[in-house]
Amino acid sequence: MAKKRRQNKKETHQNDSVEASNNDEFLSDINETETMSSEENYDSPAKVEVKVETEIETEVEITSEDPKGSEQPEDFDQAEEISESAEIYSSSTLIGDYLKEKREASGVTLKNISQTTKISLTNLENLESNNLDALPNKTYVTGYVKSYNKALGLNEKEVLDILERTYSVITPAKRLSIETLETTQTEENIEVDKIIRIAIVGIVVLAIIAGSIFLIRYLLSARKESAKEVTKTQKVVETQSLSSDTPLKTEAEAETKNERAKALEPEQANERAKALELEQERKQAEEKKLAAENAEAEAKRLAAEKAKAEAEAKRLAAENERAKALELKKAEAEKKKDQVKEEEEDNSKPKRKFYKFNRSLYTLSELDKEQRDKQIPENFQRSVISGKQNVYIQATRSSSWITYKSDDEAVKKFVLQKGRSVLVRGDLVRIFLGNLAGVDVYLNNQKVNTSSSSGVKSLVFPQDRREEFVMPLFIYQQNGKAITSDEWIKENPDQVQR
Repeated sequence: MAKKRRQNKKETHQNDSVEASNNDEFLSDINETETMSSEENYDSPAKVEVKVETEIETEVEITSEDPKGSEQPEDFDQAEEISESAEIYSSSTLIGDYLKEKREASGVTLKNISQTTKISLTNLENLESNNLDALPNKTYVTGYVKSYNKALGLNEKEVLDILERTYSVITPAKRLSIETLETTQTEENIEVDKIIRIAIVGIVVLAIIAGSIFLIRYLLSARKESAKEVTKTQKVVETQSLSSDTPLKTEAEAETKNERAKALEPEQANERAKALELEQERKQAEEKKLAAENAEAEAKRLAAEKAKAEAEAKRLAAENERAKALELKKAEAEKKKDQVKEEEEDNSKPKRKFYKFNRSLYTLSELDKEQRDKQIPENFQRSVISGKQNVYIQATRSSSWITYKSDDEAVKKFVLQKGRSVLVRGDLVRIFLGNLAGVDVYLNNQKVNTSSSSGVKSLVFPQDRREEFVMPLFIYQQNGKAITSDEWIKENPDQVQR
């Protein structure tokens, strides 16, 4: 059974699916374990083979003793190795079983572990099932285990030791196969590198040979051309017959050319000077023309802007005039409307009629001391000031509305409640009583006798100044205030009925 299980492990696919996790803690765990994993997973092939071979030999030595002394089969080493692995696997706690047991003891679900560590549920299930073949390489698995361990708060060293033991039990053959494959791939890469280097050397050699051939052909061609030029020169020199008096042709030609050049120099200089002068004049003319065109364009632009500004100013002035005319017309219309409204209001308002005081307003009765003490409080009796109009009003029978003015003081109005009294003093006192029957009036401790058919009464103290005023003494406005009748007549003379 152990052998069959080991073969099934070897036949399982070895494709790693790298888990892309955005958890910083998990990435740091991977970085910490990178060096350890690289040392364990990427040892040279020779070292791995020796290590595995030594382990197998050790296992053989431990289990090779036969108590019966019987002969062992030829594949005894392999059988003992499988038996030993099965014993270790069955007696040791694997990483998946350990983590699952701790998680369930803590009452944590696998989904909670996935949310905390950012590891997929599939990888966590494979880890708890000890299905290491379905997980990425050992570096990632170590990071998974560290994150899982931190989520549960376990002993990290103990967990990593269990992980190492799990790998040693479940995947020794898989590591050997991977390392052997890497060794084979390395040898193939070395062969390919050798072929590439040989090809590069061959290409360089061919390039050097081709360059040498081209250089040789170029040098030979140059030598041939040089030889041809020498031959032509020799033929020309040999056909001439020269004497001491005969000038060389080349010197004569040179002298002729010099003479011609000297003769042409003044003319050429003049022509060049004229050409330069004409060019300068042409440029100056073009500049002047351009300046004139620019000045003309600028003048037109300024004139257009000026005309536009003047037109805008005229338009604004006209609008202002129209606005002023409209405002004036509107103001006149409003004024006329207000006048008409005032006239209508004046006509609609009823005329107010006033009456003169043609007869005596009241008479005075002397009170003896007993009557005075009974009707007038002692404090009011003593507060009488000689030469002043001391008017004492007492609401004996019922409340009464009172309005009065003393000298130049403001008009006052209020309701004199039953049982209350008021003292009004001044050189000139005007009083309006709204309920004459409910009050008693005293002037300078004398009883004021008066009557009224309407129940209201207007009184002036002293009485001899009554002709200066008219009835009613006070006008009550809509705002609740009261003014004297003479003030109202002065403000509204047109509303007084004559």
